[in-house]
Amino acid sequence: MNLTQFESQIRPEVPGCPDAVIWDAIVHACRQFAEDSGLLRDSLSVTSVAGTQNYTLTPSSASNEVFAIYAVRTTSRVLTPLAEAPENRLTRSGTNSAYYTYNGGQLQILPTPEDAVAYTVEAMVRPIYQTSTTVDDRFGAYVDLISHWAKFKLMSMSAQPWTDVQGALFNKQRYDSLSSDAKWYGWRANTRATISVAQRPFA
Repeated sequence: MNLTQFESQIRPEVPGCPDAVIWDAIVHACRQFAEDSGLLRDSLSVTSVAGTQNYTLTPSSASNEVFAIYAVRTTSRVLTPLAEAPENRLTRSGTNSAYYTYNGGQLQILPTPEDAVAYTVEAMVRPIYQTSTTVDDRFGAYVDLISHWAKFKLMSMSAQPWTDVQGALFNKQRYDSLSSDAKWYGWRANTRATISVAQRPFA
């Protein structure tokens, strides 16, 4: 999506701010929202190769990058995330346990696969930091929210015509409140488990 939708909400509150500075703030704000909420996710397919532990994850859009993993699963099980500490890299051969780590753009599957297995990886993505006038279309649902973070960053800049301490604090508070709500609703919508509550009459 084009950054114009964000810019129309931001520009009136930061008079005199150059276009490039506003665009930079919007991209930063989109990255911040993606990291804070984890709502921007790609479902990626990985097929293991016998004897290979590491796999490079490529997001659906070339303008995004994977920064974290929400889940890794096969048709029969969900893999357990494993700490990066070397002493915690357990192979546990002879068990049904399976683990994964993610670091530096590499998904590592442990123990080392012995054959081809299809994995579904639910990856959290964010925009690559670059000079751009477009971002992922999925940010369109959060234009108002993301604009608050961009305005906070711009108004926090010192000694500029658009510097506004009170305005920065207001926009930061609005961002924190709205992003918490968005995260709650978003994660709730992504929950696949059925929740039931056992009831019993009063004694």
